[in-house]
Amino acid sequence: MPYNDDEWHGRESGCEKRAPPRPSLEEVLRLVDAPERVERRLRMTDDQRIRCHKLLEGFARTAYRVLEDEGCEIAEGIYVGGSFGRRTALNYKLDADIVIIAEDFDVHQAQHDYNNGALNWHQGIVLDGLQQKFRRGCEYVAGSPWCLKLKAGEFLRVDLIITGNPEWTHERHRGFSGADSQNVDRQILSFAMRHPEYRALVLVAKHWRNLDSRATGITSYHLELLCMEAVRQCGSNVRDQFRCLLERFASGDTAVNNPNRFNPKVLESGRRVAADLADYAAETLDYYRRHLRPGNRTACPLCGERRFLNGSGAVAHLESGSCVKCRGQENAQKTIYDFMGGSRQTQQYLTPMITNGSHGHGSSGYQAYQCTHCDRTFAKLSALMQHMQDRHQKTLHALGF
Repeated sequence: MPYNDDEWHGRESGCEKRAPPRPSLEEVLRLVDAPERVERRLRMTDDQRIRCHKLLEGFARTAYRVLEDEGCEIAEGIYVGGSFGRRTALNYKLDADIVIIAEDFDVHQAQHDYNNGALNWHQGIVLDGLQQKFRRGCEYVAGSPWCLKLKAGEFLRVDLIITGNPEWTHERHRGFSGADSQNVDRQILSFAMRHPEYRALVLVAKHWRNLDSRATGITSYHLELLCMEAVRQCGSNVRDQFRCLLERFASGDTAVNNPNRFNPKVLESGRRVAADLADYAAETLDYYRRHLRPGNRTACPLCGERRFLNGSGAVAHLESGSCVKCRGQENAQKTIYDFMGGSRQTQQYLTPMITNGSHGHGSSGYQAYQCTHCDRTFAKLSALMQHMQDRHQKTLHALGF
């Protein structure tokens, strides 16, 4: 199907217009106990995938044609991968790689041209061809000796990598790393198959990165490798894995082994990037402590949010009126009171109205709940539950806890 510039950019039905609104980090953290919900909220949609794939194919075909017209021989076709191919691209900021392996690519000449402020021969031909074909659908952003960083529309970023095959030259050089992109992507895809929570963690981590400029210095690929280590080391819960990742950043550690055969060095952020990441990660751990602290194993019985250390914490969340399934403080407290009064097992914890000197639930100073082990009374069920646990080492089984 031919590429249509308007289909990507400029119509209400275009791919950009279909990007959902960007959620807050707190909204995402409330979903992490159900990785499939995280993926539904953050991953690239099927419609975006179809449209993006068509555009990337158009880029790849154009690059292949203009190089072929200039007499350049392309080995093994052109590979489209990166976050797009690994299905770890966000639905509001997509990124992809296009890898071209040219038989006549000279890595040292490419480095020389770049040092002199120029694109190499292959890059110049490809960029001219793309901009003639796609006009406003292809914007050059930056480059390296072997990579053109392009922007299509407002939220698709493409790394178009032109490289050679080091097996022909028997030379190890980071300029050849693109030649192993397909193999590395296969390894990551295989890991994601064995660890179903991996993609959810990557999406959360990328979303976190995009919410603050202090984290934008770390690449998607680097972040995905660090997420693999978090999955290996921190259990199978996305909340715990994300906390481990943030703690690692906060300590200044960004080092991870690169599985690329042609660039097998340790990937590590520069000092400035690592310092900015550390500040942002420490701030996140502090601000979202209630969501990320170890031991959060209790969920709200209504909304399912799992960020509480025990049942009294979840009940306090309900009583506050902030639960999305039971809005309003007065409404929530009345709902809990009515529930407690509806069972013989829990009625014993309600204070008889005739003895408490008030005019019923909801009135000022009303002590609705009583401890069955002493004479203490409480206005809220969560306070009674905490009292019984701390003072009497007893657990009040209510609301499913």
